[in-house]
Amino acid sequence: MRATSPPSKLALGLILMTLFGQSFGYWPTSCGLTVGFYNGKCGEQDIEEFIYNLVKKQYEEDPDTVSDLVRLTFHDCFVRGCDASVFLDGQDTEKTAVPNLTLGGFDTIDELKKAVEKACPGVVSCADLLMIAARSAVHIAGGDWFDVETGRRDGLVSLQSEALANIPPPTIPVPKAIEIFAERGLNKNDMVYLLGGHTVGTAHCHSFKERLYNFDGTNRPDPTISSALLQLLQQTCPQNSQVDKEAFLDQTPKSEFTFDNDYFKQIVAHNGTLEIDQQLAIHPETRGIVRGLAMSRFQFLKKFGPSMIKMGRIGVLTGYEGEIRKSCQKMRATSPSKLALGLIVMTIVSQSFGYRPTGCGLTVGFYNGKCGEQDIEEFIYNLVKKQYEEEPDTVSDLVRLTFHDCFVRGCDASVFLDGQDTEKTAVPNLTLGGFDTIDELKEAVEKACPGVVSCADLLMIAARSAVHIAGGDWFDVETGRRDGLVSLQSEALANIPPPTIPVPKAIEIFAERGLNKNDMVYLLGGHTVGTAHCHSFKERLYNFDGTNRPDPTISSALLQLLRQTCPQNSQVDNEAFLDQTPKSEFTFDNDYFRQIVAHNGTLEIDQQLAIHPETRGIVTGLARSRFQFLKKFGPSMIKMGRIGIGKMRPPTLSATLATGFIVLSLASQCYGNNIWVGYYKAKCGKHDVEKIIFNVVRAAYAKDSDTVSDLIRLQFHDCIVRGCDASVLLDGKHTEKTAQPNLSLGGFDVVDAAKKAVEKVCPEVVSCADVLTIAARSAVFVAGGKWYDVETGRRDSLVSHRHEAAANVPPPTIPIPKAIEIFEKRGLTKDDMVVLLGGHTVGTAHCDKFKKRLYNFHHTGKPDARIPPSFLKTLKETCPRHSRVNNETFLDQTPGSHFIIDNAYYKEILAGKGVLEIDENLATSSLTGGLVKELAYTPGYFLDKFGPAMVKMGRIGVLTGNKGEIRKSCRHKNHHH
Repeated sequence: MRATSPPSKLALGLILMTLFGQSFGYWPTSCGLTVGFYNGKCGEQDIEEFIYNLVKKQYEEDPDTVSDLVRLTFHDCFVRGCDASVFLDGQDTEKTAVPNLTLGGFDTIDELKKAVEKACPGVVSCADLLMIAARSAVHIAGGDWFDVETGRRDGLVSLQSEALANIPPPTIPVPKAIEIFAERGLNKNDMVYLLGGHTVGTAHCHSFKERLYNFDGTNRPDPTISSALLQLLQQTCPQNSQVDKEAFLDQTPKSEFTFDNDYFKQIVAHNGTLEIDQQLAIHPETRGIVRGLAMSRFQFLKKFGPSMIKMGRIGVLTGYEGEIRKSCQKMRATSPSKLALGLIVMTIVSQSFGYRPTGCGLTVGFYNGKCGEQDIEEFIYNLVKKQYEEEPDTVSDLVRLTFHDCFVRGCDASVFLDGQDTEKTAVPNLTLGGFDTIDELKEAVEKACPGVVSCADLLMIAARSAVHIAGGDWFDVETGRRDGLVSLQSEALANIPPPTIPVPKAIEIFAERGLNKNDMVYLLGGHTVGTAHCHSFKERLYNFDGTNRPDPTISSALLQLLRQTCPQNSQVDNEAFLDQTPKSEFTFDNDYFRQIVAHNGTLEIDQQLAIHPETRGIVTGLARSRFQFLKKFGPSMIKMGRIGIGKMRPPTLSATLATGFIVLSLASQCYGNNIWVGYYKAKCGKHDVEKIIFNVVRAAYAKDSDTVSDLIRLQFHDCIVRGCDASVLLDGKHTEKTAQPNLSLGGFDVVDAAKKAVEKVCPEVVSCADVLTIAARSAVFVAGGKWYDVETGRRDSLVSHRHEAAANVPPPTIPIPKAIEIFEKRGLTKDDMVVLLGGHTVGTAHCDKFKKRLYNFHHTGKPDARIPPSFLKTLKETCPRHSRVNNETFLDQTPGSHFIIDNAYYKEILAGKGVLEIDENLATSSLTGGLVKELAYTPGYFLDKFGPAMVKMGRIGVLTGNKGEIRKSCRHKNHHH
């Protein structure tokens, strides 16, 4: 990276590093979107709450509002991306296309925009307004709340022809629909969940009339429609009637305007109104998903939001792209240059080359004209061609480099950075080649066009060039990436799939990066070139899955060959070709697929692709058709090239990795969101703020030993919702503290006392968020834990919502995999989770949190079989079956240890004495049990780990700078006084 001097750039670089793992507050997502983008941009007005209330009022007047807004979102995002192009008026705009003529909700959006502009002029885009409004409508109609990512800008182009070409018709076959959704980064599960939006709303007769009278030209009705529904729909839509009436998509009485899973129950019962609805329930690709959703309302409501979020990322405009419209129906008054640019963009829509916008701000032809007369892609191509002629391994080196770069932090060239603990030092990357090639290419490119072409783009162009030179099809690469500032060995270890990964897990990992299972198979077809080292597959040859036998799926001929290459006791790490076809090892073709079909896969994942039912059919098809593979590989490379591309780095941002790590290691310097150790030094004169808070906590603990568990739990319940912003402390009718999981929280009085003491000597300086963080650390120390330095500098939130707490505080019955997922979304690892739950070494739980374990575990009518009989008896005495008294019991059952920070909790749960289901799951899960044992039996290990985990948790979604406020009272926002 380039050397940097301005401190602001370094600070921004560090902010980016910390933001990478945050899930709440102001946090970056794909394509430069963020949750909470408008926080603080409209003064004290919470613009999302403002829109919610307006939508609620509209829904009460017209229940169709929910289906109108959900459908509008789909029809907008599926054309040019989520850019509000569907709203633009005009002779040939999207809203004039036939599929859009029956859209509703335009008036609602116009009214919302007018109100928002009055409250916060020129700030909120129509594209974001639609996403927020649709989420609000779903929640009001009974759906689960989900956080919407915002920061979109509004499109300058809207074409009827594009809407006609891109909106799927209601008669679309399921396989084609899956393909269309996949092209937009949505998998088949997303497709089913999103079509579940048909649980509200109607369809006009013209959308399904042929099903009733002349299905597929048979002059008969669709045989998949139930007779009852057929009769009902024929009454609504008589054969020769010209009236285009409407029918509900969810045929459940009194459920037509409620967001639930009744739609899935109906289509399972052959009561699907549209052809695509019914086919979802019948087609083998989607039938199982539909049945699962029909059986579980919770499952559908849980899944719909995340799929809406994914859809909301399609083709967004951010940064300086597009505009913020004043009216959603028309673009702002345009300057000649802007108008010219708009016309240029409209003209090139149908072109195949040139400067073509794509997703996430990348473009085909980004460097056109940026290097004088030099065609930089052709320049790189010729250099790669020369290198390939000297060294045929070049193609596999570059393809593999691209994969290993993109799968970690995104396609940001972080794999190239040198350093002690950078990505290239991770074990999966130690055998990577091609670094010298990239260095030589970069040197030549810099000479021809200095300071213009990023290393991230150089790699993508070079890999495409190598594929083409080796016999693959040409494909246009999207460019415009910038290079990453961060490269961590730990992230490479965590994110690069091993060669032994099972196919279902691999599909899941690819899906998390916006790639479907077809993309996965096509990309692994890159194994048609290159080699693998013995250590990557040796266990298959001699001790597969610990059997002391070879993998039975390897052909005998390949087994013999590979054993010759990799003798059992040899220390030499030889290499074997991934494509076993003679003379095809350096040629880009489909021979790899033929080989794995013949059980000649070198790596375990290669062979499993050809065997597993999820991928077998795809592999077989590619083995038969060289053309098919070559045609498909490029588009999947393009999709992979979009991973992690956003707008977080301004054009002038630069910083050195070495400096970044030095700063991160200094306890008194900035971390992430401008919080650091010692923030209040010298800000309160001679007063030591942290000492004042410590003394308040120590006095409280002396009177009430529950103080330590109260404060630890308060900090957790605060941070896990909107981030560590003291939102849990705010009083109010519908604030977080009124949510069910927070009704038993304690410690508010201690925080009030600490705040009062601090305000007395240092008014309006120390935030409540920091008071709580310092108080929790003080309590941990007072109760026997190790001292740890807390980072401070947070500001207090202006927002606190009960529904957010209800949605985000994990219940005590949560399964371990789901708990890990929730913690990881907030930048906390599985190990952090296990350590933080060790806070249960102090405190109690009420009977209502674990009573079902004692009498009716998972609806079995029996207790949890893992609870020892004597302990079960004790808990039942505390919580009698029919008693309404909500007693408490200690989470750590060790006598004399209830109020002490130690590792006794872990010993207890290993003995089956976990009070909460999550406690016992920690000890019994294969994902966490090992660490639990280590914490239980390694002296001092828990005490060493707890503080750092609390510090990490304290970084979630913090507000700094001008965001939020410094409250005078932790219970009230300042404007209330």
